[in-house]
Amino acid sequence: MDISRANLIELVKKVNRNKVPNPMPAEEI
Repeated sequence: MDISRANLIELVKKVNRNKVPNPMPAEEI
């Protein structure tokens, strides 16, 4: 996994904590 994808996943996790949970877990993106 490259750094850009790792950062993207962390961003998605942060957004999901602030909103309704995403039906698809960030780890699977």
